[in-house]
Parts: sequence; structure tokens; C-alpha cells
Amino acid sequence: MIRARFPVACVLILGSGCSLIYSSDLDGARTSATVADGGNSRESGASTSSSSGEAGADGGAGQDPPTRGCASYSPAPNFCDDFDVSQNSVGLGWDNVNQEGGPIVLDGTTFWSGTHAAKVSLATSKSCQYTRLERVLAPAGRDRFETRFMMRPARPWSSNATPLALNIEQKSSGTECQPLLSTTKDGKGGISGTDFNVQTKGGATNDDHDLTGVPPVDDWSEVVVAFQTNGGHGLDFAVTVGGATDRFTFAECPSSWDAVRLNVGFHCDSGSNVVDYDDVRATWDGP
Repeated sequence: MIRARFPVACVLILGSGCSLIYSSDLDGARTSATVADGGNSRESGASTSSSSGEAGADGGAGQDPPTRGCASYSPAPNFCDDFDVSQNSVGLGWDNVNQEGGPIVLDGTTFWSGTHAAKVSLATSKSCQYTRLERVLAPAGRDRFETRFMMRPARPWSSNATPLALNIEQKSSGTECQPLLSTTKDGKGGISGTDFNVQTKGGATNDDHDLTGVPPVDDWSEVVVAFQTNGGHGLDFAVTVGGATDRFTFAECPSSWDAVRLNVGFHCDSGSNVVDYDDVRATWDGP
């Protein structure tokens, strides 16, 4: 199994009813940052952070309120979970629920949309523990994938953690790469920096890049990771954190894939951290 350079942190939960949406006929992927054709670049963007520690503000004066809840997105994502379920059921619709390093529960107090968010907690002194939900998405033959979610890390952020891990697999050739979004603690209860790195199977490659944006603690902000094929020369990525977008090309990743595994939660981590997630979505398109 591929390990993160930093321990991981992130969240996801799923329930019944309208909280989970699949759309088999996606007319077009909705994107806030178009993936670059190649090379590395950075650009600033407007922060989607709310000023409220609870459900969040609807934006400043003269701004349209942000879209919230799975039923509100158009076109509909292929996959969406806003955690507004009729019963307290964790992991319904996911392939695996791993609570090795702490609990994953529905949070009816702190949320971005509707009535619930997903609260993922890490509470362990053991090394390399996992607390996450896992789902295989994106059938073979697609040429673009995007995942996005609202995230609210809680103070104190006491250890370095990775709030998102993906596994991009090409089973025919045995090729696999794992993109990881990692955070660095500032020693004062907050987050001082983020980085995005791609590892290949067995840890043969660890291609790491510092990111421009930093997610706030005790506040909501959006994270977006999108990638697309690059003419047989790996994958082009666009990563948005804290309102800033960075672009990279990773030749280590397979230019076509059989499956993309979405892992949301703490990945090979230790310590004590808590983070809420809401409106977790994924879209993919192609021939």
C-alpha cells in the first residue's frame, strides 16, 4: 500500500434518500478551475470560506448565496453526499468504512448544508492509522475526473494530516498512482501550509509540490482536485485549496484508468484531529 509523506486527514459519510446522487448521463463537468495543458502554474481565486462556524454565511452583500446540498447542483454530479440522511447510518453506499484510528459520525451541530455534515475524528497514539470511507468511482474509458468538498478543520489541528487520497489504477498494466493532499500544522492549533504529492506503487516515486492556498481552521472552505488525460503523457491536475489554484502535470500517473478510488478521511496518521465535511461530490466524463 502506498503511504502518504504526511499522515492523512479527511472525511466522508453516506446515507439514504436524497443525500446520495448518481447521474449516469453527465452533460458536462462543472469546474471552477480548468485543468492546464501541461507544466506547473498557480493562480489566486476567490475563497469559498464562510464566516460562520456553524451552517455558514451566505456570502457578502451583493453576492449570490453559494449553492448548497446535492439536489441544488446542476448538472447533477455523478456522485454526491451531503450527509442529510433520514437515519444515522455511516457508510451506506461506500465500499469500505475504516474506523481504525477513530470514529466517523454524522454531525447535526456543525454543517455547511441541510442538517448534517460528516465528522471524522482521529484519536490514537499508534502510528499509521486510518479513519476514512472508501469508494471506487469512474468507470474505464473516461478522460476527466473531479472531486470537490467543503471542509472545516477544527482547532487545535495538532498533527500533520492528509484530508484526501485518490488511487488511480490501470489494472491491465499494473500501473497505479496515488495523489495526496496533505496539511502541515503550525504548532499553534492551526494549519501553516499544504502540499500535493503523487506516489507510485511501492513508493518508487514521490513527486511533491507545495500549494499556494491554506484551509482555515474553525471555518468552511472548498477543496477541488481535478485531473484529465494528457495525450498519453500522464495526467494534468488542478488543485484548489483556500481559494488558490495550482496546476501540475504528473507523468507518473497512467494516462488512462480502469478505476479511481476516493479515500476520504485520515490516511496513515497518528495524533488527535477532527474535521467536518459536507457536500462531497465527484464528476467524470469522456467517451
